[in-house]
Amino acid sequence: MIFFQPSNYTFNPLHFYDATFTPTLKPKPHIYFTTRSVRPSTKFFQFPITSPAIMESTPKSSPSVGDVSSIISADTAFIIICTAFVWFMIPGVGFFYSGLARSKNSLSLILICFWCIALVSLQWFVIGYSLTFSRNGSSFIGNFDHIFLIGVYDGPSPAYDGISDLTFCIFQMMFAAISCSLITGASAERSRFLPASIFIVLWTTFVYDFIAYWTWNSNGWSNIMGGLDFAGGTPVHIASGAAALAYAILLGPRKKTEDNNKEEFKHHNMSHVFLGTALIWFGWFGFNAGSGMASTIFDSQS
Repeated sequence: MIFFQPSNYTFNPLHFYDATFTPTLKPKPHIYFTTRSVRPSTKFFQFPITSPAIMESTPKSSPSVGDVSSIISADTAFIIICTAFVWFMIPGVGFFYSGLARSKNSLSLILICFWCIALVSLQWFVIGYSLTFSRNGSSFIGNFDHIFLIGVYDGPSPAYDGISDLTFCIFQMMFAAISCSLITGASAERSRFLPASIFIVLWTTFVYDFIAYWTWNSNGWSNIMGGLDFAGGTPVHIASGAAALAYAILLGPRKKTEDNNKEEFKHHNMSHVFLGTALIWFGWFGFNAGSGMASTIFDSQS
């Protein structure tokens, strides 16, 4: 952002934080110019500029795909950090579930949660991001413009011009991955690895991507009708909860072995439960704050 101080104005730092302050200047033709887009909920003071060279270079339209002039480094770094926070929630879910299961099934629950990251990352790269956040989709689902992340690199994201499309893609990928890991608890001690893997890919493609498109894409029917979803209440929590219930009903109750009819299904390690809870709580700060898309006071409130 470029500021020019007029000769008849005495600088006072407090003026930058006073939205009601207006300096007394002599009337003259002027324009306002900034080298980057304004962050959400950010107030700043603009001084008039009369340089012909700057007037000729003033942007005349909003940033388009491939235009990197609007990318804000601080906001990009903030979203990358929030992405790492959300990643920590996935092993947290695994430890939480493993502590509530029997010891012989503990490792498998941690493994399937990590496996969700690998599977969803591949699905998101191939088709998931394109279906969810393509810019020219219908009101029901996106298109294939960005399969294999074609055209997804350093241009402004569809959610906020201050971060790149690729940064936004990776951040949203973590949301899809943790949604699948939340479902895995419903299959504890009753599902095999291969069928669970197939279910994860199919559910992400035909359930999560559709609901996330309706909710967060500007072309989605829920978004058009005015639906508000700040940090995944519908595509993450409601969708994964309903899927877990359906998956548990499909698998049926856990069965006792024939040689031990008195076997009890009790938790085996409360330390794992506590560790998982702490990791989920830690990651929640990035889960919510990152949904604001910029490092502002709005993110602190979230």
